[in-house]
Amino acid sequence: MSRPTGTITPSTETTPETYVGTARTERFANAVHRGTTLYTGTPAAKLPLSHFSLGGVWTVGAQAARAGIGATLTAKVQAKDVYLVLSPPAGGPGRVQVSVDGRPPRTIVVATQRLYTLAQFPGDGTHALTIRPESGVSAYSFTFG
Repeated sequence: MSRPTGTITPSTETTPETYVGTARTERFANAVHRGTTLYTGTPAAKLPLSHFSLGGVWTVGAQAARAGIGATLTAKVQAKDVYLVLSPPAGGPGRVQVSVDGRPPRTIVVATQRLYTLAQFPGDGTHALTIRPESGVSAYSFTFG
């Protein structure tokens, strides 16, 4: 479970909170459309700072985007800590692979809808993230510390 400790004061350069659903989508390199769409993603390293990109099939609603076949979510962020609200597929737990700065991915098991820690660093910095959720996992919003 995500348990931020102490008081976290983001720097003025920290990537702002970002929503994946269409009601408040901002800073996506590709246009995000409501409904089921096949997206051509942009690699995280090629994104402008504080930008995101969907790849593969996603079903996007007002609040969340549900992963489909080959789904990816890439981001280039300025942060010390990276969090994402996720929910599992309807049939039970799902998995999300998270790769940071080109390193081998780690797996996050998504068992309930809640805030998950994607990455933590010793200090504020620029990082490239590649997120590969299993089909049915939904993403809601990113927050940064």
